[in-house]
Amino acid sequence: MHKKEFFQGFTRIVTDSISVTSAWILAYFIRPITDLIPNSAYYFPVENLPNKVFFLNFTLISAVGFIGILFSLSLYSYNKKHHTIQYFSWNVIGKYIWGIILWGMSIIAVYALVFHELIFSRVMLAQAMLFTGIIGLFFRFLLRVIFEKYFIIKKNIAIISNEKGREQLLQIFDNNPKYSLCFSGTSIDFLDFLDSNTTQLTDIFFTDGKDRETFTYREHIKVLSAEKGFHLHIIPHHSQEFLGHSYFNTIEDIPLTTHTHIKQNYWFFALKRFFDIIISSILLILLSPLFLFVAYKLRTHIIYASQRVGKNGQLFTIYKFRSMIVNADKIKDTLLEQNQRKGPLFKIKNDPRITAFGKFIRRTSIDELPQLWNVIKGDMSLIGPRPHLPSEIEQYTLSQRRILSIKPGISGLSQVSGRSDLSFQREIFLDSYYCENMNIWLDLKIFFKTPIVLLIGKGSD
Repeated sequence: MHKKEFFQGFTRIVTDSISVTSAWILAYFIRPITDLIPNSAYYFPVENLPNKVFFLNFTLISAVGFIGILFSLSLYSYNKKHHTIQYFSWNVIGKYIWGIILWGMSIIAVYALVFHELIFSRVMLAQAMLFTGIIGLFFRFLLRVIFEKYFIIKKNIAIISNEKGREQLLQIFDNNPKYSLCFSGTSIDFLDFLDSNTTQLTDIFFTDGKDRETFTYREHIKVLSAEKGFHLHIIPHHSQEFLGHSYFNTIEDIPLTTHTHIKQNYWFFALKRFFDIIISSILLILLSPLFLFVAYKLRTHIIYASQRVGKNGQLFTIYKFRSMIVNADKIKDTLLEQNQRKGPLFKIKNDPRITAFGKFIRRTSIDELPQLWNVIKGDMSLIGPRPHLPSEIEQYTLSQRRILSIKPGISGLSQVSGRSDLSFQREIFLDSYYCENMNIWLDLKIFFKTPIVLLIGKGSD
């Protein structure tokens, strides 16, 4: 890691320590004045405040604990994926708030186990947590502004690739102030460049092609990178294909690189499944009057059941409220020539198979609600890529099949980004992005954005 990067990372520890210490001191003096609840005149005697010496020691110890919790949440790590210090982003905000919650729960747990009661006001703890969040996130936002404007860490890079590969990489690095291009060419030209140039390179982006020249010089460049301290980034020849997540491992002292299709975050999947069951059960109960209304309007053939492809290519039966005429699947073959969507998915405007009431429940996505039962059964999740027909999946390329690595969802990133207005390629891109980057905060963002998209009604045809 660069010295400047270490300094930028260290500033987060300093500002977070100042934030939590300042928050406790602020809560100490504010607590006798107000509990921050509007229209409340609750009086808290000053003499009930903890001893100042004890409180100062407690503040310092709790600050150390807070830093430790943020360490465990990787809020002080260097982002290897983006080669940046992450100060202020939605991901950081989410983790920071979660860290404050864990910190407050830890304090309550320690005092409940050791002293069997809180030795200071619980409202004071709530105030300290609130002030820590406000002050801490403000500091992180301020640091981001300062360092991105005045302390840009520029990387001197070399691009070693064929002409097509160089063009693709140049589009990425062009006009990016964080990168300074020092070389762009082939392996042979790069070796000549090193012999005649004194520029201090930091990173090499190398395309691993099939040609003999690339194969011959690849190991040479690896050795040079290790010798001179370059960061070597090897882009596989089939870089457009999905590689998943990888990590270095050994088996019986044999070194190997293990690739996994998705992040192996078992806690995330356990939490995701827990919320799937709880929220789906609640929604089924709350929406039961709506189910009865739809059933009354449809009267016969209420539920439409169809085979879909789920996680790892397993078939399952999906349930919907019927929005089309009976035997609509058989009529589909006569309408294939009218398909208005490029790719394997079928879509035509003003589909004649859709009933009048079906248009309404499709526009509002009410027809999808029976899939809550699929979620409870475990076939689907609340959030994930939309499940498609086996005949459609057969037309997917190998790289597009990456979306089968997780459970399909009722709503997903593509659903809240345009629904059926999206091109097939764009839909696959968004669903693939979700597979690569899914986390609890992205799920919450999609979950709360879904009702807004439904109200707008965009892309519901």
